Amino acid sequence: MNLIGNAVKFTNEGSVSLEVYSEYTSNKLVELKILIKDTGIGIPANQLDTIFESFRQSEGQDIRTFGGTGLGLSITKNLIDMMEGDISVKSEIDKGSEFMIILRDVKIINDFKNINTDQLSDKNIENTINIPSATILYADDMLINRELVKAMIAGTGITIIEAENGQEILDILEKQIPDIILTDIRMPVLDGFKTAEIIKKDKRYREIPIVALTAYAIDSEILKYGKIFDEYLTKPLTKDKLFETIKKLIK
Repeated sequence: MNLIGNAVKFTNEGSVSLEVYSEYTSNKLVELKILIKDTGIGIPANQLDTIFESFRQSEGQDIRTFGGTGLGLSITKNLIDMMEGDISVKSEIDKGSEFMIILRDVKIINDFKNINTDQLSDKNIENTINIPSATILYADDMLINRELVKAMIAGTGITIIEAENGQEILDILEKQIPDIILTDIRMPVLDGFKTAEIIKKDKRYREIPIVALTAYAIDSEILKYGKIFDEYLTKPLTKDKLFETIKKLIK
């Protein structure tokens, strides 16, 4: 999730792909290879050796645009080390990056006697997601993030109204009252935090639940958000967590 989240964040156009390969090393074990490729901004060659260190971010990276704490790749490396695996990276500026993970001696589970395969169908999984009809006002200045959320809620009966910044949220509220407001924190024109403060001070809108989307899942940030937002979600956003939050906040 860290690697795919980064690939999406740093790729404004082109593609992000995930490829998984397995190769038998015995009748019970495989070597698993996971390759994440993107056509994003890339990483300078002189920084490839340090990119997995804690609090290290690519030089010249615009923190206001991309955010991040510089811990994602370090955490990823530590997880892979704990599984006695390897991670490597190849990258070119303005051409993209490739991260390869190799996990060795992965056990194969091949005993399906106790599994009810009817319970594994997409239809049955979708039927377990019971969400009331609702309208979400979602603000994020990055189109790809809005497209991802729309893909998550497709087919649920939920309607999404899109905005690109906090000012657009306020303009939309003058015409329509949503059930929930979902907003990114760092946006141009008017950020999510200031927008939430304005909404909560307005008696017309203060009862609308507001959910913050943030990449900063650290105690000080969460404490600050908790004073103004009804709930917060960390990036990369998962479908299960989004649905859980929606169901919690819809009356």
